Amino acid sequence: MLSLSAFILSFVIASPAWAQNEVLEVNQAYELKAGSYSFLLGSDGRVTIKVIPGSSSEDANAGWKVDVERTEVALGYPPDMPPYYASGTARLSDAQGVELNDGLNAGTYALNLSNLDAAHPLPDDATATVVVLYDYGLMSENESESNDSPIAADLIEYTLFTMSGTVHPTGTSSGPDYFRYTTNVAGMLTVEFTGDADSNMSWQLEVFDESAASVSDAQPLGKWRLGTDGQTQKFQVRASDTGMYYVAIVPDEHTQASGSYKLRVSCTPDSSITMWRLYNPYTGEHLYTSDYSEYERLGTIGWKLEGKAWAAPVISGDPVWRLYNPYTDDHHYTTSKSEYDELAGLGWKQEGIGWYSASREDGLPIYRLYNRYNGYHHYTMDEVESIALSEIGWTPEGIGWYCYA
Repeated sequence: MLSLSAFILSFVIASPAWAQNEVLEVNQAYELKAGSYSFLLGSDGRVTIKVIPGSSSEDANAGWKVDVERTEVALGYPPDMPPYYASGTARLSDAQGVELNDGLNAGTYALNLSNLDAAHPLPDDATATVVVLYDYGLMSENESESNDSPIAADLIEYTLFTMSGTVHPTGTSSGPDYFRYTTNVAGMLTVEFTGDADSNMSWQLEVFDESAASVSDAQPLGKWRLGTDGQTQKFQVRASDTGMYYVAIVPDEHTQASGSYKLRVSCTPDSSITMWRLYNPYTGEHLYTSDYSEYERLGTIGWKLEGKAWAAPVISGDPVWRLYNPYTDDHHYTTSKSEYDELAGLGWKQEGIGWYSASREDGLPIYRLYNRYNGYHHYTMDEVESIALSEIGWTPEGIGWYCYA
């Protein structure tokens, strides 16, 4: 097995990231000085943070303190989620460094590197090698015996959370086994199944969207006959929207014995997500969202659905923050964290990261305009629309962020 230091050195070290508030890409090793950094997670998963101190001091008692905390939850998560914080230390005498492991929810995390002991200071040019590994959970859990309906479904907590279970012959007190999995990105849902090698087993796998929890005869998105040779089988179905999905292991009438299995579920995100645009004819506001369920729901209460606005990267180093003004019933979007915080001090409600901006090199501009008569902002990738609005009194405010077509 590779040592921790050898494992990290197997990565290509990125250019030194010494600027304050530098955004670190996951699965990329960096040589860092003391300072504040951050990293972004687009979905829940298992994260391992590894820190190895450099040999920049002869004082073996000198070292690093690493602190990690969640600074923003992703859009769609409860804003009052319990805070996350973890800390570790790595002295120069410990060649293996420090390793922090945890299951983390999607969001933005701060990573702070500082001097461990004021009595044993590090030199100003001291560095440590840091890598944030996103390794999809790889956790294991046993099913509950009461998970025989969507309402009682066991939760698959992380991206690749391995569940072990047993199904019993039809007619016994135990029915199908249900599991629920939440994804906050659209993409390809993959279910891996490994069952007993037993010719007495006859079972199938079914995948449902969240309607299965409220519709008794909901139709599955996918339905497959499972093998009885003990080999791992992989099934895929498209998760066209974010939200809850259900996986059912169902014995049929030919099953003559109980059988054990292992189940793993993951979702590979699309390279981009669709941003939807709505118009409120009563207030004049345009709203933009990556959440199709929010788009549909608002359409039922009077908002006009205007279709696709643009496409955004699933994740990048440039989040677009979303705010809501409860006094004017208006939403605002900005890539400026200082503007985001300043508006919160004026009464706006912070709603977290709405989506992410593409880079200036790869993306197309989203134009931002301001209406001084009603205080609303408007955002569009259509330059013709931007010019037309500016000619009837809207004030152009430049480029808000970048998108894909």
